[in-house]
Amino acid sequence: MVDLKVFNWYCNGQLTAVVTADYTHKTVEVKNLVSDGYYLPFAPDIKPSFTQWQAVLKSHCPSKNNAFINQFLESIGLDHYDVLEIIKKTNGKAYHSPCTVELVVNEIMMM
Repeated sequence: MVDLKVFNWYCNGQLTAVVTADYTHKTVEVKNLVSDGYYLPFAPDIKPSFTQWQAVLKSHCPSKNNAFINQFLESIGLDHYDVLEIIKKTNGKAYHSPCTVELVVNEIMMM
């Protein structure tokens, strides 16, 4: 079985990259649709690790240690902190970035 997730990365509303993450084998592939690194999850010359991709996703979620995290989670219908669930509910909208991330494929495939 392979746990495959595909994310669309938008910046200022424009689709700028597609990220395919294999959660079983812990690999990531990024297809950049623009060349300007400002609008991408990673600079064009970087081949990110799975850990780096997880850090990017986490950076588009409020901190687990935020004083109001429980109220935030409740407001989006979650009863616990889960980065992927937060991304699904919020499209990774972060106050510090004009970019968002949308989970478009979330499948477990039999191989």
